[in-house]
Amino acid sequence: MNSPSPKESRNDMVVFTCKDRFDDMMTCIYEAWASHLGHNNIKLRTEPLGTMELFCEYRHVEADKEKTESVIRTIQQKISFHAYQMVYHAAMAADEEEKLDSIYRFLILGFHYGRIRS
Repeated sequence: MNSPSPKESRNDMVVFTCKDRFDDMMTCIYEAWASHLGHNNIKLRTEPLGTMELFCEYRHVEADKEKTESVIRTIQQKISFHAYQMVYHAAMAADEEEKLDSIYRFLILGFHYGRIRS
């Protein structure tokens, strides 16, 4: 009987990383979402990274103006301008290790529930 390879026997997490700048973070969100790896298999972190986790694949993301604009436009259209403002303020917050992943999780819920009606 063949045993599964180490890669097949565990569910590796993919950590998307970027610089702690707004455009980089929005591009990182775009790339993580577009990866189709499943939200439970993804984490997002800003650099510099603290302690790196075992059994994780790290993917560095560089800022891309078109992808940044796409994320901003999508947040404003599918959730609300207020949600975009919240994302922007959270991104500009002091160094919080989990801030980018928290923004990503917020957007997952926002896109699930849809546009906020005032």
